[in-house]
Amino acid sequence: MGQPPDGVDVLAEPFAHHPSVIIAPPRHALAAAPGMALDVLAGENFIVREEGSGTRSLMERCFAAMHFSPRIVMTSSSNETIKQAVMAGMGIALISEHTVGLELGLGLLETLKVDGFPLMRSWFVAHRRHMPQLPVHARLKSFLVEQGQSGIERLTRSYDEIGGMIRKRGRRHVVAQLVSRSSGVDAGAVRPRRLAKSTVSSV
Repeated sequence: MGQPPDGVDVLAEPFAHHPSVIIAPPRHALAAAPGMALDVLAGENFIVREEGSGTRSLMERCFAAMHFSPRIVMTSSSNETIKQAVMAGMGIALISEHTVGLELGLGLLETLKVDGFPLMRSWFVAHRRHMPQLPVHARLKSFLVEQGQSGIERLTRSYDEIGGMIRKRGRRHVVAQLVSRSSGVDAGAVRPRRLAKSTVSSV
């Protein structure tokens, strides 16, 4: 989980870095800018998480400390909805970088290079303080603490590699390669299927 909620009696242990970034569509006017102050975004439309969410709380604390008031045009409880809205050009958003790793790797989204970003938090594994842990829970916690950071880094590298392959070789070729790796089927034998024409007979 992200930031453990206040007032809840839990034991929470960090296991990985958790950066949050401001994303925009690739053709945004500021997407290629080498750097900018947050104030440059004063005229931008922001798509944000709902009140009470960890990302919304992070945004509000950060923006308040920087004396910045975003122009909020849309609120959603779904990261997927926010990603799709940004890709459609409806605005920009502050979001967990891990949530958009694949889209960044594929070039569907861009990270704006804003001074002071990414905002760095931690991922936590948590459990109720007075609730006994089952062995499987204890093993999962140990696994996350020991390997969570490296696992996230491997996943991020794989997103970048897939995006680079698609830009270099084309989407169909890469999909065929991925199918080949996962199933053992020769990539050259992978061909898109055509739907047969249906015949409708009258009764």
